[in-house]
Amino acid sequence: MRFKALEYASRKFPALARTMPFASDVRFAIDVGQKVETYTEEQDVVLTPAESELAQLLPNPPRAHVRRDIALLRLENVTLLGNTGRVIDESRSVLLRSRLEVLAVEVNDFRAETSRAVPMPPANYVYLMGEHSGHAHFFHFLFDRLPRLFYLLDRFSLGREPLVILSNENPPPFQRDIFGFIAARYPNAQFRQVPRRERWRLPQLLLIDDYNTTTRATFLAPETLDWMRGLILEGYGIRSKAAHRRLYVNRGDARKRRLLNEREVRPLFAAKGFDSISAANLSFREQAALFSEAEAIAGPHGAGLSHILFAPGVKTLEIFPLEKAFDIDYFYLTKAVGGTYDAVVGARGNRLGHFRIDPAQVAQALQQISLP
Repeated sequence: MRFKALEYASRKFPALARTMPFASDVRFAIDVGQKVETYTEEQDVVLTPAESELAQLLPNPPRAHVRRDIALLRLENVTLLGNTGRVIDESRSVLLRSRLEVLAVEVNDFRAETSRAVPMPPANYVYLMGEHSGHAHFFHFLFDRLPRLFYLLDRFSLGREPLVILSNENPPPFQRDIFGFIAARYPNAQFRQVPRRERWRLPQLLLIDDYNTTTRATFLAPETLDWMRGLILEGYGIRSKAAHRRLYVNRGDARKRRLLNEREVRPLFAAKGFDSISAANLSFREQAALFSEAEAIAGPHGAGLSHILFAPGVKTLEIFPLEKAFDIDYFYLTKAVGGTYDAVVGARGNRLGHFRIDPAQVAQALQQISLP
């Protein structure tokens, strides 16, 4: 209701935009900005026979070959909103979006709250923000934003120049740690937070467009994943060990998608040597260290499975409620790190997504992933 009120008021009272901007026109940033540099990466999608059979059930089965065209864009005279993380051309009331997004104004794009306009001096400002309500999300930071820093710093020549990388205000500890690792490795990179109650008017803003229509963001090139993994493990001083751990990622403390009959399922995993863990109860360093030793990872669909990133060659078993099958981010991530994947689909979830699974299906899947 507040969004609709802001939309109406911005049309009725144009002066409102001086403290509370709203844009009704939407354009793709790549159509407005200047392409400074481009980079292309390609990779094959290699599936086992069992995975090929599983892929036939997917609404968007993977292609045999993926090409990703990445562009470094320069936008001039734009405004960055601290309260939603959106980029607008304030003078023309235009919202600028990535091609991964819908070409329309959505509820989280603008807030019915005042903000102070802050003119910023010239610099190589880099966009690394997400919408304010979701910028702290673990999965989306790792796979929607962190790869863009790899492209910028390791694939584009401009990445060797002084950079001011802009993030949301008060990032969570794991993001602060990663920013620190990057700053230590790349002294030319400086991180700054955009206060929620401010909107920064920038002479220029650099933005990475890594649009890809064929896969989810988790199917990344080996070089990208190696950089992400190495940055975090080396930053924390974690030494690689031989993969030997089997980890069942439970969601016992999660608000959504709990496995209601987990007591029936856990003994099946325990019999195969799986330790049941709750990632939320561990620091990010502890999580990275633990999963870097994993030979097998299993659990209900959720952000905890993002740690497949740290386990090259892993065997993954994902458990879905019926309505989420198949949300295939972790299938793609498993294949990207050179692992093998299987899934089990349970009953439809309740209002919060809590669901049940047939233990016999889990037992059969555990046999199929060839764990001694």
